[in-house]
Amino acid sequence: MTTDNHSSKPSGVDNPAVLDKIVHDPVKDTVSLVMIETRPWGIGERQHFEIQEKINSYLSFILDGEMTESFPHLAGKPVVIQLDCTQYPDDKTIDFLDRIQKELGKQGISFILRVIETVSR
Repeated sequence: MTTDNHSSKPSGVDNPAVLDKIVHDPVKDTVSLVMIETRPWGIGERQHFEIQEKINSYLSFILDGEMTESFPHLAGKPVVIQLDCTQYPDDKTIDFLDRIQKELGKQGISFILRVIETVSR
């Protein structure tokens, strides 16, 4: 997984090979792996598939030890997978994200959705 946001590969949900953003919150002492979705919601099942693929890539990055190999100072810290988007998702997507949140919770990984006005890639 590429962790350089300035690589030639575009970031975003539609590119599962790129880690869009990694953030350490020193106050909470957590690590957030951020996915970015700038497209509108409701564009079809492909969007859900791409989110799932991105999450699978992030899980592999975490569980296979690549994260702690690349960022040893983050080893052992609680991990959050965060989806940043520019608009609130439609009901079908909310149901989909709720299922993802439950599944990630079984792995001890939190999932949050953050709706913000502008999301930089």
